[in-house]
Amino acid sequence: MPGQLVEVHDALMGQSWRGKITSVSHTAQGNKLTTSLELLRYVESTI
Repeated sequence: MPGQLVEVHDALMGQSWRGKITSVSHTAQGNKLTTSLELLRYVESTI
C-alpha cells in the first residue's frame, strides 16, 4: 500500500535500506504477472 515503509535488501550492493512506497502497479502478459513498486528512498545528507 502507498505510504507504507519497507526495508529492501540490495544483493548487488550488499546493503539494506528503507523507503516509503509511493505507487504500486500490476501488469499481466499472458501467464506472467508483474507487480512494480516505486519507493522514495531517504538518504542522509553529509553536508
